[in-house]
Amino acid sequence: LSKFQPTKIAIESRLNFKPEIDSLYSAYLNGNHELTRNERQQLGFRIAKRFNHPVVYSIDIRGDFPFQQMMDFAEKHQPEFIKKFQMLRAHVEQYHRELYSKSTIPEILQEKNSPGYLQLQRSFYALAASVGNDTTYVGADLVSNWHERNIKIFANLARIAEQGDRIIVIFGSGHAPLLRYFVESDPRMKLIEPADYL
Repeated sequence: LSKFQPTKIAIESRLNFKPEIDSLYSAYLNGNHELTRNERQQLGFRIAKRFNHPVVYSIDIRGDFPFQQMMDFAEKHQPEFIKKFQMLRAHVEQYHRELYSKSTIPEILQEKNSPGYLQLQRSFYALAASVGNDTTYVGADLVSNWHERNIKIFANLARIAEQGDRIIVIFGSGHAPLLRYFVESDPRMKLIEPADYL
């Protein structure tokens, strides 16, 4: 990833945690913090230090997702959704077990940015959107809230982006389909495939 020569690193940390992230990153730069086992620090902090970045950028926001409300409604009115959801979840869990047991970190990152995996992420939200009836849109409400969160994350990304920047965005793969869509839709930005650097 360092071959990309980033000018900024943006991570999945909420803006209100910025002081804590700034403090941890500063301590890491000064040799007073041992990196924890998460991608924000193992990738974000390491790469930022390699390029002498003064900060890493927190661009996440909190979201409200009525997941249990959707599941309760489906249990009563759309049991076929519950069956499809359980099958999808079992498939994803098995997929992850196999991926994590036999792959290196670069291979995992390649897979989680692949078209097939991005489609797997999108499929849950398309399935969830159908939960409801008549004027009840409990599934669509969940999907709308997820889109709202990601639009705001993208807004935070756009606010830190300056002409000529090369930004690595480190987020959970569930965010990738929407964040990629917004980056590709912005004429000021160009999406660079992570696979080209993994």
